[in-house]
Amino acid sequence: MEIGSVLNEEKGAVVQLLNESGLPTTDVNEPGVKLFCIINQGEVIVSGGYQLLGNYALIRSLAVKERFKGKYLGELMLKYLLDECSERSVKKVFLLTTTAEAYFVKHGFSTVDCDEVPEIIKQTSEFSSLCPATAIVLTKEIGTYL
Repeated sequence: MEIGSVLNEEKGAVVQLLNESGLPTTDVNEPGVKLFCIINQGEVIVSGGYQLLGNYALIRSLAVKERFKGKYLGELMLKYLLDECSERSVKKVFLLTTTAEAYFVKHGFSTVDCDEVPEIIKQTSEFSSLCPATAIVLTKEIGTYL
């Protein structure tokens, strides 16, 4: 299984996985959003992505099909996304979650108050309107790996 960029013919399956995971999908085609997936026997089983915003990135759309959870595929995708961001000179990544705070903290992220989030991140659709007010904001400096 390899990680690859989401092709047009895979977008529907990625959107379905995100819907099954309760994640937003209406903004997956926004400028700067890069989506990746892992395919197993023709089925999208993991998705993940980021949105580049200057020296920052918003990690998004990280989802694993239910029957593949616990096999470290989420960690594999997360490391891939962080490596991608590092290669693009991103200094710090942010993400929003309502259910996976402990997972991301375990992987070196820390919670941050909304007031500390750069304005360019706050202006994204995901941050400003798609995620609920109960979402927790997490951040991680690039270069501090899993």
